[in-house]
Amino acid sequence: MPLLLRLLALLLLCLGSAAGAVGAVVGVGAAPELVLHGQKDRVDAFGAATMLSDPSHRLQLADVLARRSEFVPPASPSGNLGRRDDSVWLLLPVRVREGGRWFFEIEYPTLNRADFHLLEGGVVVMQRRLGNDQPFSARPIPARTHAVELDLRAGARYELLLRVRSQSSMVVPLGFYRGDGFWRHEARGQIVQGLMLGVMVALLAYSLSNGLSLRDPLFAYYSLILLGMAVFFTAFSGIGQQHLWERHTGLMLLIAPLSVAVSIVASGPFFANALGLAHEHRWMTRLLYAVSAAGAVVIVLALTGASSYGFTQTAVTMLGPLPMLLALRPALIQARRGSATARSLLVGWSASLVGALGIAALLRGWISANFWTQQLFQFAMTIEMLVWVRVLSLRVRALRDAAELAERDRLHLRALAYTDPLTGLLNRRGLLDALTRALAPEATPADGRPAATRLLALYMLDLDGFKAVNDRLGHEAGDELLVEVAQRLQRCLRAGDVVARLGGDEFVVLAESIRDEGDAQELGCGLLAAVATPIVVRGQDCEVGITIGYALAPLDGNEASLLLSQADAAMYAGKQDGRRCLRRHGRGESESVRALPAVPQREPRSPAQLQES
Repeated sequence: MPLLLRLLALLLLCLGSAAGAVGAVVGVGAAPELVLHGQKDRVDAFGAATMLSDPSHRLQLADVLARRSEFVPPASPSGNLGRRDDSVWLLLPVRVREGGRWFFEIEYPTLNRADFHLLEGGVVVMQRRLGNDQPFSARPIPARTHAVELDLRAGARYELLLRVRSQSSMVVPLGFYRGDGFWRHEARGQIVQGLMLGVMVALLAYSLSNGLSLRDPLFAYYSLILLGMAVFFTAFSGIGQQHLWERHTGLMLLIAPLSVAVSIVASGPFFANALGLAHEHRWMTRLLYAVSAAGAVVIVLALTGASSYGFTQTAVTMLGPLPMLLALRPALIQARRGSATARSLLVGWSASLVGALGIAALLRGWISANFWTQQLFQFAMTIEMLVWVRVLSLRVRALRDAAELAERDRLHLRALAYTDPLTGLLNRRGLLDALTRALAPEATPADGRPAATRLLALYMLDLDGFKAVNDRLGHEAGDELLVEVAQRLQRCLRAGDVVARLGGDEFVVLAESIRDEGDAQELGCGLLAAVATPIVVRGQDCEVGITIGYALAPLDGNEASLLLSQADAAMYAGKQDGRRCLRRHGRGESESVRALPAVPQREPRSPAQLQES
């Protein structure tokens, strides 16, 4: 886990730097006066602020001005007051060295409310309401953060008073921007958020497209996690209220914790499916699904109004880490076994842990509030989602491999069912399948000629003298002879012709695109010649021959069983005429390649007997 250790070390370094900043702020006895000048785009203002707590939430501006002496510097990191139930008044004395147009900003989009008062010489010269608990259109400045435009006189001294309330953490990074510096800062923030959301939208599209094509639930779980995170960051960054919804009240106030709850609901099944925990870790799988069910209950309670914002936020904060913690041990075990999926999840969790610790430290008021600490969680979760794409790609590869294996198994089973195990030729089933397809009306001949002008020749072949070889040399020698005959027949055929073994010493040849009967006889004579020369089996010459009967489609019929029956009858007629000859069904003449003594006669078989043999 070197990556996790490095990320944790980086986070501790950030926390250490923040702690040092806390000491610098706390060590100051009284807050200095803030001087505004145009040398920098942004002037940090929190270090010059003092605060007054208002637990009753009833203090008015006049009461606060009468209690100036009670204001004290915040004993907290820069720009971060942490979780508070009270209202806080912040006093900021300002001296303007360079007058003109300035912008004051609270750079924390999810701050609920801040009442802004600007005083000059003890007189209120401007009042504005900031915060996301009002419609976006009511904001003084139409920006993602909370800002107000000021026209300040050079050399003048002002007092800025803020009354801050928040249902969540009171993060108040204060700053002044000179002129258009604020809008440049706002544009950079919009670009960063646009890029982050763009990455998540692209990942979401990738996951959904693969999920729909592969129909694997793992992609749906990942999409829900990603959707929840995207909605959370849309709300947390202020983009949502700025561009998608106007108000941040009612259910829209709950959108951030509810979006996290949606991710929690999907996280348990995602981890269980990605790691395949159902078989080896059944109880762990049940616990993961139980956490998901708890997240669903939190969503229902929030949507029905049965729970408050505080309860919903606390619930998702407690449930959020549980899926990762439950799946951590099985993932470590699988990672040690070499699982790439487990390793990818661990890398993603490392980034997630750093982001979670960072956001927890920010919301608890333990670290300073700045761009990096506010965006750390979003950066970390984006890295996690990108790493988890590796998990999805591994699943795609596994599904593809499984599909290829299933296809190979299917083809293997088909080969077993349609081929002869001894010779590798088609068997009876394979021959009937090929013959049926060749006789189909829509079948295309090998030479591309119109179906009406082509002939199909079906040859039935029976070896002559095979039994003598079998009896003399044994069955293994007979098998070797059959294999050699099959190879000789294949060598003398044209491309596209089919040879099959029906069993025993019977073979069938199927030849398409025959021009005429002369072409069929020429091919048949080639088959006779292929077996005419002796075959050497185990060092001994074995003389065998073949007798061939054939039929032509559509001249002799156009049905597979009929053609087989006619070719078989022609072959037996050839046996009666002396063997080793070629004969067509219904013809009295035959072409003899070699005349041998007649063999005992057998009755021609019927079509039914032919298909069953």
